[in-house]
Amino acid sequence: MGLPTVTYRQTESAHWQSEYSQHLHQRLQTSLHYVRTSPREKVRSHLRSFLTLLDEARRDPTLKDFSLELITLLHPLPLRWGYGHLWQSHLRFALEHLHEDTLLALYHNALAEIHFVSGEFDQAIAEARAALALNLPLHTQTARAGRMLFNCYRSMGNPNQADQVLGGLSDTFHLFLSARQMSAEYARGWLILNQCQLELLREQGRIDEALELVNDMIWLDENQDSPDAILTADLYTRRSTLLWMRGAFQRAVTDLLYAIDLYNSQEDIFKAESLQSNLGLVYWSMGELKHAETSLISSIRFCRKSGADQLVTHDIGNMGLVHFARGHLQAALDTTREHIAHAEKLGFISEHNRGRRNLGTILYYFEEYEQALTELNSNNDYYQQRGSREGYSLDFVWRACCYYRMGEKERALEDIRKAVKWSVENTSPVLEAVARRSLAFFLPREEKLPHLQRCLELSGTQERMLEKAAVLLTMAQVVPAETRQQTWQAGVELLTKIGAEAWLEGHSIDDPPYIPTLV
Repeated sequence: MGLPTVTYRQTESAHWQSEYSQHLHQRLQTSLHYVRTSPREKVRSHLRSFLTLLDEARRDPTLKDFSLELITLLHPLPLRWGYGHLWQSHLRFALEHLHEDTLLALYHNALAEIHFVSGEFDQAIAEARAALALNLPLHTQTARAGRMLFNCYRSMGNPNQADQVLGGLSDTFHLFLSARQMSAEYARGWLILNQCQLELLREQGRIDEALELVNDMIWLDENQDSPDAILTADLYTRRSTLLWMRGAFQRAVTDLLYAIDLYNSQEDIFKAESLQSNLGLVYWSMGELKHAETSLISSIRFCRKSGADQLVTHDIGNMGLVHFARGHLQAALDTTREHIAHAEKLGFISEHNRGRRNLGTILYYFEEYEQALTELNSNNDYYQQRGSREGYSLDFVWRACCYYRMGEKERALEDIRKAVKWSVENTSPVLEAVARRSLAFFLPREEKLPHLQRCLELSGTQERMLEKAAVLLTMAQVVPAETRQQTWQAGVELLTKIGAEAWLEGHSIDDPPYIPTLV
């Protein structure tokens, strides 16, 4: 018996390819019906099967239209469910075969978002520019693309280019008008792009103006005929950041929890989970260090699973701050160096700058004062104009600490007094508290108490438990003898309550620890 002929083999191959094509066609039809008629929870449980089906079906030109239909039907659910890294190849397939500009812009922006959260900023810029090139005036996709470019350029350490992007779209979306003057035609795009303006006001230290603007934005959003719950959640997230900077921590938590509920209501699990990072940072500021650590671990786990390396970078940096606040100095040092390396790998310049600044503060406790100053000064030119004004002024506090330990006491006092002056002039109670406590650390015993009393007053109104504990421990040195032990013990109990008792090791009532000044 001879071997099958070439003709026979070709016939058999064509037969089985046809059978397999029919099989895929039936599965696509079944999947389309299932997605249309089933609860989202069930669709999510089968998402990986749908993605595998699309991987196979896309290879068959005869199934192109059915594949595109399933992609259109599923989008944006894979992104919202944390599968953006697995969804991008299907979006690229759609972009190769679709011709409707609105859908093209939608998918280019979706790809830009996937690349951005993955830390692939150049690719995100390319996709956002492709969306802008479609020239859809006043369209929300145009506004989304502009905001993406703004965020990418800032992340890459190119804030001037970010400003140019915003300026180029300002007239188009009437950013110069107030919320009360905004027509329905412009409103959605105005709300998306003005989130960039919030960032600029924040880094200029104009927090009250930013809060006024975001409140107006929330008002406008609430008065839309068909509000977008995802956009609403974005706005509450922005406001929570500003409230956090103002020291209104409980209100910031309330806004974040509301935003999480809104994201979950739209099944945007990715954004809801990523806000655990924001919660962790607010809890850190409050001194709720155990809650902060739990939130950050949850966020890191989810973001790693979702391929969101850029968000992981933020979280690693914030985890370093939590270790620092708890007095776990080696863990803080190791985690902060990991943060810097992670940011460097991605070209995430703004986070790299933040990491080096944080490294400088940690090195102070390892008595590496010159290296600490090098790190603190490494991006001074950048922070003079960009980033948090409180953060920039806090650099003066840490430099003063280093100068003091290096014997340059006059220089130290000059820097610390600059920070106190700025905090008072710019109504920054958070910075004022930490700056005055540091100033008291440098002053003669008889001059400490008024500053520490002011610190205690401020830390009490701000719900900053770590700062309050630090003030109490320092005050125990200078209060009347009959209240010394009581004051010290109050600080000890508070540190223990929040899980930062490691700061007490090697210290006593006569030699209190210098707990980090954090904002």
